[in-house]
Amino acid sequence: MKTLPLDARIFLEALLEAGLNEPPAPYGKDPEEMECSELLRLYTAVRRRMKELGIKEPRAAENSSPERLRITRDYRIFLVERGEEIRLQPLVKTVFIFFLKHPEGVPFKEMETHREELYSIYSRITGRTDLRAISRSIGRLSDTEDNSIHEKCSVLRSRLLGYFDEGVIDRYVISGGYGEPRRISLDRIFIIWE
Repeated sequence: MKTLPLDARIFLEALLEAGLNEPPAPYGKDPEEMECSELLRLYTAVRRRMKELGIKEPRAAENSSPERLRITRDYRIFLVERGEEIRLQPLVKTVFIFFLKHPEGVPFKEMETHREELYSIYSRITGRTDLRAISRSIGRLSDTEDNSIHEKCSVLRSRLLGYFDEGVIDRYVISGGYGEPRRISLDRIFIIWE
């Protein structure tokens, strides 16, 4: 039997505690009103149970505001308000830093013209000493025939989901249409460069 993820089990547990297994009480109202009342009761019970278990409730997109990033000279990235470091693989971090430095955006097909800058960023981030290996990695990243840049952007998004709510994640990831400049839409007032 497949086990449910922890958050799904907690949700189901809260529903059962709220009386999901009991038939709805006779309200003497029409069925639509009765259903809304039951849903509201269950929703309230789930929120209460999540609070008891110390589970943070996701923020709504319209109430979410971006968090400030502090980027050190050696390209460590911290969430200022939390004092937490965002940990990324070296090439993924290189892509993130590069696009944070280019608010105007850069089309993927023009990444080749930025090889030196990418090399400079990556060589400061990675612990590698083999210059040929560094050059090969940056070569793949900037090669329009290679899928490396797309892979790194995908990994970046999935990693950042561990740090940001759905309501703000789109401000931190690299986006843009085919052939258009790709950019990170985060307002640069939220970035502190050391």
